[in-house]
Amino acid sequence: MLKNKNIFLRALEPTDISTIYLWENDSRLWKSSSTTAPFTRKQIWDYIQNYSADIYSQRQLRLMICLHDTTPVGLVDLFDFDPRHKRAFVGLLIDKLPESRNSRTNNAINDEIRRRNSRHPPVGRHYLSRQPALCQTFPPIRFP
Repeated sequence: MLKNKNIFLRALEPTDISTIYLWENDSRLWKSSSTTAPFTRKQIWDYIQNYSADIYSQRQLRLMICLHDTTPVGLVDLFDFDPRHKRAFVGLLIDKLPESRNSRTNNAINDEIRRRNSRHPPVGRHYLSRQPALCQTFPPIRFP
């Protein structure tokens, strides 16, 4: 399992349908994604049921970001994966958190992204957040 002291990443589960449904259908977030229409619960159910989590066959890996008490707080999506050139786009959705958890969780997510980006920089990033200040904490893309 991918984890640090404040958060962990896990595979999508059928119990995530309601949470993903709310996030995917928040039209305020569509401006930063390719979403142009709402999803149904059945579409999300089908996606989760048919999702293999094999980044090499699907060219995508989607993981739920959770606090250690198992509360989902967001999604990380690696997409347009290109193993030949060792690159992928990174999409990050962070939901609103209770105020007491904002700083700790934001710092944990930010630290983890910086650590991973230093080893394998993405081609591009898409940050979707109900917390605009969180997106501003991430380092800008630097191309070689």
